[in-house]
Amino acid sequence: MTEEEKKKGQRESRRDARIQRHIEALKESEQKIGQLFPVIESQFGVVSGSKRLEANPNWRKKKIQLDDEYEHWKAVANSNVQLEPSKKEWATWVNNAIRVLKRDRKMSNSDIVKLLNDDFGLPRWRVYELMDDEFKIVYKKLTAQMPKDDESKDSGLPNLGKDKGSKGMSDLQLEELLISELEKVSVKPEKQVAFDRMYKYPRPY
Repeated sequence: MTEEEKKKGQRESRRDARIQRHIEALKESEQKIGQLFPVIESQFGVVSGSKRLEANPNWRKKKIQLDDEYEHWKAVANSNVQLEPSKKEWATWVNNAIRVLKRDRKMSNSDIVKLLNDDFGLPRWRVYELMDDEFKIVYKKLTAQMPKDDESKDSGLPNLGKDKGSKGMSDLQLEELLISELEKVSVKPEKQVAFDRMYKYPRPY
């Protein structure tokens, strides 16, 4: 186990212990002063109060009606932000919201990230970091389509990262070069643009 893996495990253990203390505190609070705040539920599931339900599955509930499932995930994110959600929790909320927006509103990735920036209060680079690979260009998926014959060896794609001509190129230029090399061997990848090109992100897509 690497040092980084050990630290990650320690962080997760501390978080689990903190959550358990929170649940125990809720149980104690319920005994002393009752159920002050209800569990909030929409027609799509729990919005706020998952820890209260863990403390007592019969905790009183309040039902709210939302316009659509995206509004549910927006409400979940905003209702729980004060609890310092983990990266995993943020990723779940963000990707569920993205999936719904693509399915129901047919929105582009560029419009989606602007909306999440406004509605979830997340910087655009953070949305990109949390976004699942299925929603953005992944070089591994593109290169996996390469045929394994001699023609592919002549394309220069396997040496793209080592090619002197690629040094100093922007992510967009590298992406265009990659796609052009794929097309040389009759592979036409499905291009999916993650964001407006005017923004810079910490990792290439």
